[in-house]
Amino acid sequence: MSFDASPDEAAARDHFQIAAIVLLAVAMILGGSSTDPLSAGIVRFIASPVLAFSLWRLSRRPLGAVPLSGLLLLALGAGLTLLQLIPLPPEVWSALPQRAIVVEGYRAAGMTLPWAPLSLTPDRTLNAGLALLPPAAMFCAALSLSAAARRRLAIAAMILAAASIALGMAQLAGGATSPLRFQQPANLDAAVGFFANRNHQAVLLVAAIPLAALLVSQGRGAARGSNLFWMLAAVGVVLILVVGLSVSKSRAGVILLAPAAIGALMVAWPRARRMTQGGTPHGLPALGMLAAIAGGVALVVLFNLTPLADRFNARVDKDTRWEVAPIVAQLGADYGPLGSGLGSFRAVYEVHEAPERVTPTYINHAHDDFLEIWLEAGWPGVALIAAFLVWWICATLAALRGGRGQGISMALAGSTVIGLLLAHSVADYPLRTPALATLFALACAMVAGAVPPRLREA
Repeated sequence: MSFDASPDEAAARDHFQIAAIVLLAVAMILGGSSTDPLSAGIVRFIASPVLAFSLWRLSRRPLGAVPLSGLLLLALGAGLTLLQLIPLPPEVWSALPQRAIVVEGYRAAGMTLPWAPLSLTPDRTLNAGLALLPPAAMFCAALSLSAAARRRLAIAAMILAAASIALGMAQLAGGATSPLRFQQPANLDAAVGFFANRNHQAVLLVAAIPLAALLVSQGRGAARGSNLFWMLAAVGVVLILVVGLSVSKSRAGVILLAPAAIGALMVAWPRARRMTQGGTPHGLPALGMLAAIAGGVALVVLFNLTPLADRFNARVDKDTRWEVAPIVAQLGADYGPLGSGLGSFRAVYEVHEAPERVTPTYINHAHDDFLEIWLEAGWPGVALIAAFLVWWICATLAALRGGRGQGISMALAGSTVIGLLLAHSVADYPLRTPALATLFALACAMVAGAVPPRLREA
């Protein structure tokens, strides 16, 4: 979103983008796990002043319907957390579904029923609320910056993804006991980079592919040589990302590569139309993206196909997540309509897990964020998800309908990243990590900020 500003305000905005980039870097580097309290605490500590200053900046500027509705959704998410923490009279909370076991516990101990919140695990619900700090700070910070600054943030995310590949290669070289695996990874045979999970590393890399396509807009209005340089840079980065994706050995990453590639082509195509008069052949940027992806796939087939094939040959029906999903769906219905409390999945699942289903596998999440929210937040959580999906679609269409050139490219890149992360959330929990939640928030700001002023103020 661009605002009219004095030279002093413009300079301050340029300085503030440094804070946003620092937040993004810290979240990406330290926030690769959903269970590390120390790393999460550091990211939240840095996010808090960024969020406060971003809200102050936004309060001094006119906002249109799309950014305001995005901020409203963010506030509703925080409000849902607070509502689950409000103490309720015993007559109220004890009447909620599946609270009989809690009531029996108090009675067995000879205690009277106290006032208690809706959430069965208020400490974890509070932690879930605090987890909103980094993405909220990134959304507000990026929204308060200029379009050029948001593009720099997107490119910074792409560079961090490439750095995660380099770290992953070093992890492979060091073996399963490499000290570079600082997130206590579950996948010791794969390059996990900044993450504890190969699938989270993979979704970062596929999300970075449409962001890399934004590089072709760096040479706008410049000489032919500059245009060609940035186009070749984008091609090189995409090639690296595709090869790095194969090293993660993630089935989800391979599956999401196709929609990421389509998104990258769409991002590059608006720029292709505008480069015809700049001395670069029509359509060349999009063709370069396609060649990079095809070249990366060819390299993978030649040198790294067997490990990936082994992953796909593994029996999918033996994957624990498919056994957990129907149980969580039923628990969501049992605890409806208000849910068991944000962050309560593990405690609730352990109580209801059948003894014959207990395995050595540690189940900390449902591996389906939509089902997990259904269990923890009930119908209010489902309504919030539905409202976000409507916002995402409407904001993207508004940006495409009224935007031009780079605005369309930014909206397409951000919308593609949102779609990739949501798709992965069907079979995993990427947005439970501070790193990917912050990237998701940046993508939302890229879409909202690309809506033209005349539509923002409508």
